[in-house]
Order: sequence, then structure tokens, then C-alpha cells
Amino acid sequence: MPTLLLAGTRDQPRFEHNKVMARTMPHARLVPLVDRTHGSTLFPIEPGATQIAQFLDRHDR
Repeated sequence: MPTLLLAGTRDQPRFEHNKVMARTMPHARLVPLVDRTHGSTLFPIEPGATQIAQFLDRHDR
């Protein structure tokens, strides 16, 4: 199953957990959101929204 993981690089330990998941899951891709914390992962909404839209475009069946 294609999986997109978005995580802030300053959201520890979640970012490290997401790196493990991306390596473990055969069809997973991690998008690191540089300098984002848990509270700021989705703000501002870009680039996360762009990554999600591109992922859905590629995997929409």
C-alpha cells in the first residue's frame, strides 16, 4: 500500500519513528518538514499540501 509520511524534523521522537516506518514499509515515502515541530507540522500548509496532492495524483486509481 503506498504510504506518505509527513513529519517535522524537530518533532522528536516522532520524526525518528517515521524514518523507521519509511525504511520498514516497502511503499512508504517520508517527507521531512524541515524545522517543524509537532505543533507546527502543518503550518504553514505548504509544502505539506503540495506533497499530499502530488501523492494522491500519483496513486489515485
